[in-house]
Amino acid sequence: MLHAAHALAATLPPRPIINLCRDRLYFTAAFCAAVLRGQYSVLPGSRAAGPLAHLLALYPDAAIVTDADLPPCPLPAATPVIRLSALSAEGAGTAANPDIAATQVVAHILTSGSTGTPVAHAKTWGGLTRRALASVGLFTPVPGSVATIVGTVPPYHMYGFETTVIQPLVTGCISTTGPALFPADIRARLEQGPQPCILLTTPLHIRTFLSDHTPLPPIARVISATAPLDAATAEMAERCWHAPVFEIYGSTETGSIATRRTTAAQAWRLHSGISLHPRLDGTASIHAPGAPSHVVADAITPLTPDTFRLEGRMTDIIKIAGQRTSLAGLNAILLGIQGVEDGTFIAPAPDAAPGQPVGRMEVVVVAPTRPAPDILAELRMRVPPAFLPRRVVRVAALPRNEMGKLTRAALLALVHEPPRPQRRRMRGASA
Repeated sequence: MLHAAHALAATLPPRPIINLCRDRLYFTAAFCAAVLRGQYSVLPGSRAAGPLAHLLALYPDAAIVTDADLPPCPLPAATPVIRLSALSAEGAGTAANPDIAATQVVAHILTSGSTGTPVAHAKTWGGLTRRALASVGLFTPVPGSVATIVGTVPPYHMYGFETTVIQPLVTGCISTTGPALFPADIRARLEQGPQPCILLTTPLHIRTFLSDHTPLPPIARVISATAPLDAATAEMAERCWHAPVFEIYGSTETGSIATRRTTAAQAWRLHSGISLHPRLDGTASIHAPGAPSHVVADAITPLTPDTFRLEGRMTDIIKIAGQRTSLAGLNAILLGIQGVEDGTFIAPAPDAAPGQPVGRMEVVVVAPTRPAPDILAELRMRVPPAFLPRRVVRVAALPRNEMGKLTRAALLALVHEPPRPQRRRMRGASA
């Protein structure tokens, strides 16, 4: 890897590198090459055309490194594009570990944009390595044995970057390369890597793998992040795969800061060196070595100096007709309805002015076997009247990104788009 990074470093232009490589091998080589040159990599929250256009506007002097076709986004004429189809171990330099300053900025990582415009956050080598060392126990399911990480998440997202790129570079874990999206891919990657294996994934992927019923090789531990994992899904995963399921809590701003075993406790335990400071508004500021203090967007209840309970995102709290509830709670009810494979509530927009009528909730679901009126009838029995949706829209799939996240803009575009010929038959939509 280091020989390949040195060889690639000799070809990079002296400018920031937008790393869009999908394969972890190419991504890691390009990242290390930029570090060796004293440059930083820009990592998008998504590889879609919109986020890439936003990146190019933020970093007009950057170069792009990719191992796949780029999304359909106009590129400035002066933007170099370096396409990797093979890596060379023939180059200047040595395979010895380089001496990297802890204060060196090695990455600018953008938020996913699920709650607003993507924002870039600078990461130093020291901050990233300290976080990897603090969580090394989570990646050591069998004491004394080097674990193989099989990740379903892209390496350019903060979660995948920390766990499948930085963790192996710093602590000696192994990270597999190659496709790891579909159940057959996961089986191949688990067979590829030496045991013990860790499946590093998301709640959406866990539900997909469980519904596929593809038998998997032995898994020593499952790690999930990017969205809350419900206890029922975690219990099913533990029964099917005979492996404990853990969750990571963190953000692009802070990186991973806490973990829990989903079926064993509601409380989250902070990593060593992380401190949490409650605020009057119900949120908390996080202090971590090598990273600036950050106020999380979640409602948090401290339990002990190193544990807390996560109540939900502050922006998920919905108030209608003097009543309040959380979007996460409503979605848990929706996903608990038989036949609903995926779905979400869409909260009304805030009142435009005092005295204006309050909008009503909407629901969009993937439920091929359940008519919309049936789902609405079940919701009527489980959801307070103030939060009952105005309508239920069935679709073939929700517009989730690579991490399984949804943006409000994409949801609104999906449910409010003008009718098109054959839309009902082609997309399975009904209201």
